[in-house]
Amino acid sequence: HLGALLTEANAVPAGSGVCEGCPEPGSLQQPSAFSQLFSLLQQVVSAASNAGSREEAATYAMADSERVRVAALACSLLSGCRHQAVESSHLPALVLSQALSPREDLQEVSWVFLRRLRREAHWQTESADAFFKALLNTIRLVHQDAGVGVARDLSYRLFQRVCVGKLSPALQASFVNALK
Repeated sequence: HLGALLTEANAVPAGSGVCEGCPEPGSLQQPSAFSQLFSLLQQVVSAASNAGSREEAATYAMADSERVRVAALACSLLSGCRHQAVESSHLPALVLSQALSPREDLQEVSWVFLRRLRREAHWQTESADAFFKALLNTIRLVHQDAGVGVARDLSYRLFQRVCVGKLSPALQASFVNALK
């Protein structure tokens, strides 16, 4: 469950383990999130199999840095996914809510996803509507789960990145439609 993985990753102190950042979906300049995730999982499986006895291998626990990296890569995979079932689920809100994470590496995943959504919002009216509905759905879900104060903080962080005062007329119209 991604929510549980993110909870564990956010519990890891911010100073422990260095994360290499979040891969941009479609970037040719760095390995994809799929490649990095499978590489990390191979390292974990290899370490578990080298643990010695079968009982030790079965109880091998990922290091905190590995747990954080898996969480960041899983969110990165979601940020590049355009499947309708994923887009209509709560998973995008879970990724965007990482803007509140105390960990910069998990915040970066949220910002990468937000950049992708904002970039696609310029393509067509439906994408612009979906962009603002995704933001408002994220804030609504955080409001339900964590309360008004946390939702207010998240909305401030997200809309600060969106630069609401500098929206094109088409995006302004979609913003108002989403609020209705």
